Amino acid sequence: MALSLVACASPGRQSADTRVLPAAELADGRYLDGGHHAEPEWPGRDWWQMLGDPQLDALVRQALATSPSLQQAQARVTLALAAAGVTQSTLRPQLNVGGKFSYERFTELQFIPPPYGGNRFWNNEVALKASLDLDVWGKGREALKAAQDRGRLAAAEADEAREVLLATLVRSYIQLALAHDMKALLTHTLAAQAGILDQSRQRLRAGLGTELEVAQAESRLPSTRAELEEADGAIAIARLQLAALCGQGPAAAETMKTPTLRLDKAVSVPGIVPAHWLGRRPDVLARRWQVEASGHEVEVARRRFYPDINLSAMAGFVALDFNHLLSPEAVAYGVAPAISLPLFDGGRLQAGLDARAAEREAAIAAYNDTLLQAARQVASQLASLRSLAAQGVAAQQAVALAGKASNLARRGLKAGLADYARVLETDISLLAEQRRLAHLQARRLDALVELIRATGAEADTPEPDQRQAGARAE
Repeated sequence: MALSLVACASPGRQSADTRVLPAAELADGRYLDGGHHAEPEWPGRDWWQMLGDPQLDALVRQALATSPSLQQAQARVTLALAAAGVTQSTLRPQLNVGGKFSYERFTELQFIPPPYGGNRFWNNEVALKASLDLDVWGKGREALKAAQDRGRLAAAEADEAREVLLATLVRSYIQLALAHDMKALLTHTLAAQAGILDQSRQRLRAGLGTELEVAQAESRLPSTRAELEEADGAIAIARLQLAALCGQGPAAAETMKTPTLRLDKAVSVPGIVPAHWLGRRPDVLARRWQVEASGHEVEVARRRFYPDINLSAMAGFVALDFNHLLSPEAVAYGVAPAISLPLFDGGRLQAGLDARAAEREAAIAAYNDTLLQAARQVASQLASLRSLAAQGVAAQQAVALAGKASNLARRGLKAGLADYARVLETDISLLAEQRRLAHLQARRLDALVELIRATGAEADTPEPDQRQAGARAE
């Protein structure tokens, strides 16, 4: 009878209009490639070590150990896994023992005859009870799969939080190194400018110069001092940010040393990125697990249209007094199969199924959008790195030429063909070109970190079967 009535509450067919986008379709041959020939281990899980700074390594270890953002992410993973454990427990046999003891007056107007009706007695029960959800239609198993996928989603999001933290920390450290380099170069520049001012004043006293030359020399100093103060402020801010990222207070910023990181550090950069690398990004993995979980939740909603069949059993002792509670005559047992079949619910089940199907559609769209944004970020950072490499070559040539001019000026000074002010002017030009080159080198390292984040380091969470994800979405 139950099976014959299933059609009374039959779900309609739910079809997905949105298709899961394969990463291989994004390979355009210039920035992304569909092959697997590139370095498979680049950049590696401990990618920051390629910069070769022991203090940076120590800061990363500290951040991974004490960062509040990572602790929050890990707590969410634990919560999701606990929820999966609760769901799994509903599929297993339940067994418990309990006792009930009550002193009550039995009514005279029910089925209990005298001498019990109208009198007070103890009503006692000690029983062992067992129950089992047969899960005939697999609703519980689908709910368990959904909960497990939610746990993997939380783990991927924890990996994403880790990558965001590491990228932010390393980029802040690069800015700290740049600020220290700027401070050193600006200190030399200020000294050279002060030397020119001193030369201008000597020439004025000797009647060989003018007050205009002195004023022009003096006008350079305030802006350079302001830039030097800006560099000091950048150092302080970068240190404070690094301390906060490591889960420490402002006092920890005061103990940081000058970075040994060289902005011209040679690091490997892939010329082209395999498209399948996008699938290992933690945020892409999280959205894929969300699609998986949503697919299972659609199946749970669909199978709610079918009858639930449960078994329960009881064995124990029931008696109206304590004297005979454990006697053979007080033994009671029973088996109680139960079936629940939805017939007419005012559209509640269908609305629930439609809602889960809509959530699946949204999850697929979110996955596709995340994948497209990942491809854009990779292509953007590769293009930026190529541009910065060309700019770096030109900047190095400018530094070389400025250095050549400085050397020629010093030779002229020794030969009596140039004055010391001319030497200082060429030194200032050289320092300006070195500052431009340092900025470009810092931007190159920053773009490298962003590329590493865009491609994703090695993640701990597994990847779902792409074929299964595509089949479930259809």
